[in-house]
Amino acid sequence: MIINYGVDHESFHIKPKVLKGNLPVPNGFEKFTSAMSEFPKNFLNVQALITSDFSKSLKLDLKDSVVGMKLQASGKLHTELVGVNYLQRVIMTKPNEHLKISYRSKDSISYVKDLIYLSEGSSFSYDGRFKSKSGEFVNFVHVVHKKPNATSKVTVKGLVFNQATVLTTGELLLGSKGSDTSVNSFAVVFGDGKINAVPELLISDPNTTSFHSFKKIYLTPEQTFFLESRGIKQNNIEKFYERFILGD
Repeated sequence: MIINYGVDHESFHIKPKVLKGNLPVPNGFEKFTSAMSEFPKNFLNVQALITSDFSKSLKLDLKDSVVGMKLQASGKLHTELVGVNYLQRVIMTKPNEHLKISYRSKDSISYVKDLIYLSEGSSFSYDGRFKSKSGEFVNFVHVVHKKPNATSKVTVKGLVFNQATVLTTGELLLGSKGSDTSVNSFAVVFGDGKINAVPELLISDPNTTSFHSFKKIYLTPEQTFFLESRGIKQNNIEKFYERFILGD
């Protein structure tokens, strides 16, 4: 079951057209096939579609890019986002292995959509952290449990100055007996910033466990006064929360 939230950005509709020759695919994949992709007008014109099987740690640095990925994976995949980015991934975890997906977006205008399928006995963690100051930030994460005894934990944290959307969904289908999922988001909202955050659970198998949460802090004058009374100067409050959200 794939939910149509009715708010899909057109940047997520990547239609690949395979071409011959050298293509702009990030380095580091053990095996990959790639394609150029056509993209809606008024957006970037050079894209990459990557299909890969990997079991290691990998870091991607994306800047002003449009990338689609289809992966069967374990290990760690970290992405740094700078500029304007459109990233869509469909990922299958490897049976009885662990996969960690993480990203950091420090004031990029990015649209990130991840769909993850859990294999039997596998475990998965998702750690997304962003700061949206110059424009919109969108992150959809949908974790699907179809097999038994798999675990997943999704956490997305953000500093919101402008506008952000975070939709985290855990789905437990029939046949996912013994599985466990949690979907969580946390935001610190500055000034006139706005965030739409929906943690959602879809449960078809009763023999599973799940948890969801969303917490947010508005930096009101009262909150600012509280922090100042604890010795944090006003011009350091943003740095304080940036360290808390984007730090290790």
